[in-house]
Amino acid sequence: MSLFTMLHLHRAAGSLPGALLVLAAVPTRAQAVCDPPASLTADSIAYYQAVVRWPAAAGTGTYLVSVQPGNQTYTVAATARRIRLSLSPETTYTVRVARHCTNGLTSAAAQVGFTTPGYCGGPNDVQPTQIGATEATIIFGLAPGSVRDYTVELRAVQPGVGAALVRTYTVTSSPLLLTGLTPATLYDVTFFTNCTNGVISGGTGGAGLPFRTLALATAALAPVAGQLEVYPNPTQGSCTVRLPAPAPAGRLHICLLDAAGRMLYLQPLTSGVQQAVVPLPPVAAGLYLLQVRGAGGYVVSRRLALR
Repeated sequence: MSLFTMLHLHRAAGSLPGALLVLAAVPTRAQAVCDPPASLTADSIAYYQAVVRWPAAAGTGTYLVSVQPGNQTYTVAATARRIRLSLSPETTYTVRVARHCTNGLTSAAAQVGFTTPGYCGGPNDVQPTQIGATEATIIFGLAPGSVRDYTVELRAVQPGVGAALVRTYTVTSSPLLLTGLTPATLYDVTFFTNCTNGVISGGTGGAGLPFRTLALATAALAPVAGQLEVYPNPTQGSCTVRLPAPAPAGRLHICLLDAAGRMLYLQPLTSGVQQAVVPLPPVAAGLYLLQVRGAGGYVVSRRLALR
């Protein structure tokens, strides 16, 4: 039962009779609130994603998430308490999370900021060529993204036993010449991309791996009869190449090398083709070497003048 306070108010002498004032104490109602998430954290930050987390809060109906730049908005269930975002590389993001409470109110937003690293992938189309008894050449297409260099691990493979690390190389461009190999031995190579942001990509191999060096008895292969035909020569923009017959089986690559032996261009050729049109990269005018390489030490070359 409510508590009543009775106050007697008396007027001054000669005034009206005393009056009785009764005041009822009315209980006050607490003001409804909806506080923002206590804290936000970002983890698992990669060039393409990040995870944003927040602690649980009683009285939450849903969480409202916004991401800038991009104007992305999401509604997340109260039980989730995290969101995985699809993002772009080398971008600074601000993520804001607000609570939509069960009392109908929406809180202010808590926020967290972070920057995604640059993209850095593995090399393309790793292929062993010019395989001899004691050496081989590994050609590869450069990896996309911000690459500093590559760490290449060479292993000798013993089927049913495992692979033993033979040596490690650090290279910045194709091709990679492997020397001092053991004849008639199975080898494998694994590339690790060292990115400029300090990230190291996962190891990648390629087609034609592992490869086996030739036995000494068969290492001295007969040279390829004929030469690579290239026309027009000199040229600009593109040229047509024709292989000496018969065209070798297996995967072939056509390479453009400068005077220092650096590979400027690499393109796979369809197996069994005799002739192909080759688009040339925009390089300075001068004399270059155009080669077609394949398994078993197959290589044919022609000097090419670019205008």
